[in-house]
Amino acid sequence: MEKEQRAVEKTAVEKTAVGKKALVLAGGGVAGIAYELGVLHAIDRTLLDMSVNDFDIYVGTSAGATVAALLANGFTPGKILQAIQGERETRPFLRRDLWHFDIGSFWRAGRRAPGRLWNAGQRYWRDLRDGNLFGTLWVLLDLLPASLYDSANLEAYVRELIVTLGGSNKFEELERDLHIIATRLDTGQRAVFNRDGRVPISQAIAASSAVPGLYKPVRLNGIDYLDGGVRGNASI
Repeated sequence: MEKEQRAVEKTAVEKTAVGKKALVLAGGGVAGIAYELGVLHAIDRTLLDMSVNDFDIYVGTSAGATVAALLANGFTPGKILQAIQGERETRPFLRRDLWHFDIGSFWRAGRRAPGRLWNAGQRYWRDLRDGNLFGTLWVLLDLLPASLYDSANLEAYVRELIVTLGGSNKFEELERDLHIIATRLDTGQRAVFNRDGRVPISQAIAASSAVPGLYKPVRLNGIDYLDGGVRGNASI
């Protein structure tokens, strides 16, 4: 009986071992990238029979999308840290790669300003008489640009980083499955970029990192996308 029990337990362990393993990485901005890489580097040093590059599936949202894409390309956490610090053949990650003003949005807001200010002035006297200035405030809010930054520089940096390190910017060329999560602007539904589509990895990362109000939506194949964290910071 004891022998049969051990055989059952062994079979259960073997069945568990053949299952696919996934690493799911959440967002968190630049600090999130640094934190995730630090934790993964520490985990890598404690694992005996595998490394963080041995997972079958990588899923990344927002900042986690960048880390997931680099890990799926086979780069170790230590190598990634060195690369973004400019300690290898790559240039360091700079402020301009993240904070690139959306000039077009500011230009469009400036063109709207005269008409909006006129409307606000007209609305102000009417609202003042009614004792409610919220209508005027809403008109003034329309003077603000739709977004402060665009992610073109981020996309370019990630693309350059992957290629310089000898990786691939195409989902279908990776040995591991990579899934990058974004949010569709038109429906609010979660969107998943992977080898089934024709979107480069760097563009999917830019879409997954487009924080609403901060970055303008990223348009891919005629559809606008926002930060994947809008629907959930970790897609488990």
